[in-house]
Amino acid sequence: MPRRPRASPGILAFLELADGGHLHRYLTERIGALPGVHRAETEIVAQWIKRVGPLVATRA
Repeated sequence: MPRRPRASPGILAFLELADGGHLHRYLTERIGALPGVHRAETEIVAQWIKRVGPLVATRA
């Protein structure tokens, strides 16, 4: 079966949540409920090493 090309992300967000249960509820009840959202990719960061402020992505 041929691999489908990965779509580029449309939204990048940083969240601070209490635990995995809160993450699951956020993804299923808030993000998953948005029209047109068919999938989401997540990455858990256990600790920030250096962080001055939020990273703001701009469109080229």
